[in-house]
Amino acid sequence: MHPLDRMAEYPRYGAGPCLERMNRLIEVLGVPTARAIKVTGSNGKGSTCHMAAEILQQHGLRTGLYTSPHFFRFNERIQVDGSSISDSDFFRCLDRVEEAAHTIAPDAFGNFEILTAVAAMWFNEQSVDAIVWEAGIGGRLDATRVLPCAVATVVHVALEHTQLLGDTVTDIAVDKSRIADDSVPLVLGPLPQPVLDAVISDRASRGAPPPNTAQPLSLDMSVGMRGSHQRNNARCALQAAQEILGDSYSPTWGAQALAQAQWPGRFETLEHQGVTVHVDAAHNETGVACALETLYSIHSPTIRPVVLVGISHDRDYPTIVPTLTAAASHSVCTEARHKAAPCEALAAFASGPTHCTNSVAEGLSIAAQQAKSYQSPLLITGGLFLAAEALWVLRGNDPAGLRF
Repeated sequence: MHPLDRMAEYPRYGAGPCLERMNRLIEVLGVPTARAIKVTGSNGKGSTCHMAAEILQQHGLRTGLYTSPHFFRFNERIQVDGSSISDSDFFRCLDRVEEAAHTIAPDAFGNFEILTAVAAMWFNEQSVDAIVWEAGIGGRLDATRVLPCAVATVVHVALEHTQLLGDTVTDIAVDKSRIADDSVPLVLGPLPQPVLDAVISDRASRGAPPPNTAQPLSLDMSVGMRGSHQRNNARCALQAAQEILGDSYSPTWGAQALAQAQWPGRFETLEHQGVTVHVDAAHNETGVACALETLYSIHSPTIRPVVLVGISHDRDYPTIVPTLTAAASHSVCTEARHKAAPCEALAAFASGPTHCTNSVAEGLSIAAQQAKSYQSPLLITGGLFLAAEALWVLRGNDPAGLRF
């Protein structure tokens, strides 16, 4: 059986707030004792987690990494020192987690809660020295909230999941800032002053220490992932990792880790049919703006790329599509195999010359031909599921083999 088939037996969300049942589940399985970092934010969580793990590993710490969703293979979500959990270990841990969960609260646990518990159990078995946890949604009521950590970071905040987190960026920032206990140091990425003030005020009202805004990287430090937004993510990763490492932190090793850090679909660049292709997993307005900014920093600021765009049905495509197509010489709207909005729905918001196809493989072919004709780069963006499927196809794989 595929791990996704087992996980599909659980709803996306559990039955009501999960903290009490998650606490009990983690206590039964064994609370992870490794020093940990928790990472939350609207954009950049995965990149920040990966960079933090790279820094810790560079310093010789056996490091667990928990992220979601996966890019190519489900097991990527749970790793130790860059190696994913095996199917046999996953199913063995899942069996134990399910047994405990059924005893604690039958039919109450959600998919992410169960997976978080599997990761906690496996990390304990693997005797890791450190763990980097990526939050699911928000912070205050997230399943990872019950796990101990030495430091937490909020890397970025934008409007998202408003039905769960609040109607304003300020509300969302405060929710995310509660990802860890009040005594835990909190590192913030660059936030607008009113949002920062709200987080400071909220922590003061609960007797928590003031948050620290991550310091900008020195100009001589390079980051393996492209874009100014990745430098902001890197500063959060570096400061959080330094909190774990203390006096053992080496500036040389920290710089090496950031310089070599890579993560699939984060403005990944390759050549295809004589065309320069950039693949980015941006999934909201802020992320798309960062992708375009990065494109212009590599090519001429006046460049008009060909754009292949596909967006999940639950994302703000009426805003994202006009932004992308207005910057493009030609656009191709398409549908990834998972959670996609119909290409016709995207095309309704497009401007300029536009093709529409429900096949990513066909969309790639059309977009590459157009890019070669215009002698311009091809930008593929709109979400992780499109980015993953496009890279999967570009590497010669059958799209049907990619599952989420």
